[in-house]
Amino acid sequence: MARAAISVVMLCLFAATVIAEDPYVYYTWNVSYGTISPFGAPKQAILINDQFPGPEINCSSNNNIVVNVFNNLDEPLLFTWHGIQHRKNSWQEGTPGTMCPILPGTNFTYKFQVKDQIGTYFYYPSLGLHRTAGGIGGLRIFSRLLIPVPYPDPEAEHWFLIGDYYAKSHTALKQILDNGGSLGMPNGVLINGENVKHLHGDNKPQFTMKPGKTYKLRICNVGSKDSLNFRIQGHPMTLVETEGSHTVQNAYESLDVHVGQCFTVLITANQEPREYAVIASTRFTPYILEGKAIISYEGAKKHASLFLPLAPITWFWSLNQFRTFRWNLTASAARPNPQGSYHYGQINITRTIKIVNSVARDDSGKLRYAINGVSHVDPETPLKLAQYYGVADKVFQYNLISDSPDEYINKITVAPNVLNATFRDFVEIVFENPTVSVQSYNLDGYSFFLVGMEEGRWSPDKRESYNLLDAVSRHTVQVFPNSWSAILLTFDNAGMWNLRSENAENRYLGQQMYVSVLSPEKSLRDEYNLPLTQQVCGIVKDMPVPAPRIIYNKRGEKITKREKYISLEMARAAISVVMLCLFAATVIAEDPYVYYTWNVSYGTISPFGAPKQAILINDQFPGPEINCSSNNNIVVNVFNNLDEPLLFTWHGIQHRKNSWQEGTPGTMCPILPGTNFTYKFQVKDQIGTYFYYPSLGLHRTAGGIGGLRIFSRLLIPVPYPDPEAEHWFLIGDYYAKSHTALKQILDNGGSLGMPNGVLINGENVKHLHGDNKPQFTMKPGKTYKLRICNVGSKDSLNFRIQGHPMTLVETEGSHTVQNAYESLDVHVGQCFTVLITANQEPREYAVIASTRFTPYILEGKAIISYEGAKKHASLFLPLAPITWFWSLNQFRTFRWNLTASAARPNPQGSYHYGQINITRTIKIVNSVARDDSGKLRYAINGVSHVDPETPLKLAQYYGVADKVFQYNLISDSPDEYINKITVAPNVLNATFRDFVEIVFENPTVSVQSYNLDGYSFFLHGGRKVEPRQEGELQSS
Repeated sequence: MARAAISVVMLCLFAATVIAEDPYVYYTWNVSYGTISPFGAPKQAILINDQFPGPEINCSSNNNIVVNVFNNLDEPLLFTWHGIQHRKNSWQEGTPGTMCPILPGTNFTYKFQVKDQIGTYFYYPSLGLHRTAGGIGGLRIFSRLLIPVPYPDPEAEHWFLIGDYYAKSHTALKQILDNGGSLGMPNGVLINGENVKHLHGDNKPQFTMKPGKTYKLRICNVGSKDSLNFRIQGHPMTLVETEGSHTVQNAYESLDVHVGQCFTVLITANQEPREYAVIASTRFTPYILEGKAIISYEGAKKHASLFLPLAPITWFWSLNQFRTFRWNLTASAARPNPQGSYHYGQINITRTIKIVNSVARDDSGKLRYAINGVSHVDPETPLKLAQYYGVADKVFQYNLISDSPDEYINKITVAPNVLNATFRDFVEIVFENPTVSVQSYNLDGYSFFLVGMEEGRWSPDKRESYNLLDAVSRHTVQVFPNSWSAILLTFDNAGMWNLRSENAENRYLGQQMYVSVLSPEKSLRDEYNLPLTQQVCGIVKDMPVPAPRIIYNKRGEKITKREKYISLEMARAAISVVMLCLFAATVIAEDPYVYYTWNVSYGTISPFGAPKQAILINDQFPGPEINCSSNNNIVVNVFNNLDEPLLFTWHGIQHRKNSWQEGTPGTMCPILPGTNFTYKFQVKDQIGTYFYYPSLGLHRTAGGIGGLRIFSRLLIPVPYPDPEAEHWFLIGDYYAKSHTALKQILDNGGSLGMPNGVLINGENVKHLHGDNKPQFTMKPGKTYKLRICNVGSKDSLNFRIQGHPMTLVETEGSHTVQNAYESLDVHVGQCFTVLITANQEPREYAVIASTRFTPYILEGKAIISYEGAKKHASLFLPLAPITWFWSLNQFRTFRWNLTASAARPNPQGSYHYGQINITRTIKIVNSVARDDSGKLRYAINGVSHVDPETPLKLAQYYGVADKVFQYNLISDSPDEYINKITVAPNVLNATFRDFVEIVFENPTVSVQSYNLDGYSFFLHGGRKVEPRQEGELQSS
């Protein structure tokens, strides 16, 4: 019995593992120009979030990385992720052969997975000579917690991004190359973007060490041309990893790091406690350039010695050092099995490709570099897009180069260089370098085994010298002058992959190519479809998107009807196990993510002529829409550029099990000025029309408001036909005074009084017969969905559309019985979804939102129009109802659609709330009074809430609630007459899973509107009650 149970559990765990998504890590990058002066003279650099080098990407194996890049440059931009394999996903590779550039003033969100990878990598901007200007940063991938690392945890770890440096800007360097010149020697070497001039100066150390502790260093050559030798005064380095592979742990006094390569080493703080120099110096150059940095011991009093360790001299030393690098066969890398369990040396080679670099001048006399006689140029249409859309023949030609180039290449062809490779072939690539400069190549999408490297020309008999046992698997290979290097790999990652020189001049002038690896089945098993968010450009820009790839069986065949039938019968036979597995998978799996980045700032609006300071999101008023589907995970990175704290709340979103993201001062610390915070919440089992707004103080009166729509999942039917389109109507009252002025009025004991007007989507039409832009244009006979929310601050509004009755279909997450209404009373905070049909005379029509229950009526107007309309809206506007009894009666017509499904497939009416016993009744009575200082206060059950400095939820979570607030200051049954108000945090305890009745009683003459975060509720009663005594306030 136990064995059977274990089998079922294992099956369920397997199902959950297969379906579940791995964790996500999010970054937002604002890329801009800035000035750096590492050697005194200023230079224009490319900064990320004002940083040079850029921010680190920090993740673990199999994480999903999401990077939202905002291009604030005046030129196109792309980032590539050096060494990341992008399994099945060359769409995110970030080179111009696979992606359209991010245009100036726009943004693009990269999403990729570091599947089965660990180690030290970096990223950089891949267009033109951007890499010489910056935009570079480290990318570290930790092993998963359950997979052992073959060395003890270090005390800490630190980056050393080393590289040569050109004092000229990237645009000046580009001009040199475009004019036919060469870049020549760099001007210096940087370590983490800096260079120490005087070792005995007042230098800030890169990091400080504790005596006896061991530290991990991640070293990458992120430069543009030169190999560098890296060494640390008095501290040998133990190599533990290079480019995703654990190595045999040899110790080195110095390491040659060729362009694009990365190493991870350990050093131990076992020397005299003082400062020590870190040196990175050029190799194989006419004269040596040196960059220096400082590391220090805690409490160090002595500067570093001026006697610096020397670098080796010849490239033979570097070749011999390479031969000492060995794969750690017993260590696990990203997977639990030992690295050595993959016997690459026993696989038959199916193809040999020789790569020979050359340099020449074209017909115009300009310098060009080439691979096998072809100098690559990027076409306007990315190669991968042209291939995917079936127009490759209009953009490039496959296989301009041969696998065995001529011994002497005298002529260069300038064209896109794309080599076809067969999916899953095990290939040998031999790099042959007939020049006097060291070459360095990177192959995107893969790691390979660097099995051989020698002086001279390669021939097949050289295979006898290959290391077929423990060669290190890596992504970047150096090729010494007049020498060759050989790599082995399986082309098992379908996509379009860039093979490039890491020398910026060579790469820019053509020494790169693409390897096209296509799965013959064109199956999702092997390669992802074009992402929905991918930008398209060039000749495919206006072409229809090709049909998506389909799923194949294990034999590489399309799923047949017979297989479907057999699968169905098997499913029926094992239905209980399948349901159990689906349940397990559902519990563990993550739903899709939707990402937003908000820059919140002040701006000026003038909807009624007079300017007012408003709160804008991405310079928009109202703010941008949040658009998602049921169960999606919403990620919003909020940058607060105001001069005051900020929070956003998500009105109507239930945040199941997650009040941490509710966005009110009782649950969260505010986002301070000049900082950012990323909200992450799920719209679990919700559909419908909602909105968001800033929740602190009176921010909502200033803007920062926007719509939040949640579509049903595709498999769940919606109880009405798909509309032609849908549109928002965010309606609300408007105060001409700023939020700070309004706050001052209340703080001084006053009342805000009547608003100054009503806005519809942040605007108000003054003259119906003016030149007004319609909110939207309708096609005759079509039906449109409107999402209407009262996002105002005080007044209920009546919403109506001239000549067009509205069919109510949903309100705040519930499908309703579909009654038609000439107008709808929308109280503050409420939302409705309606359908209207364009069945009237084709002309303009007025949309009206007017205040209800106010001494005088304020009215906001907007225009909708028919296609080709020639006539303005009629000046005879529909009138609003008058009394609040009308509104009460309208409420009574709202009914739940019992047969419709909402967020879940079961009908709404299957939940019989009316049959559940009430366990508690809570009466909520509002009151108003003045405190001891004469200032106005409003209260619930006699307690007027104030937010303490410590959010209530945090105090509760940390076990210090008693130091911050007192539970249950109010009772469930307040006194009939509340004359006194207590000012304090108002927190009521409720019992988990109690079914409660809450009665809201309003003894005042104003309509009240309440929202309860975290829940939806059944509003099953509302009526007028008799006055308590003659002349007393009535309630509603």
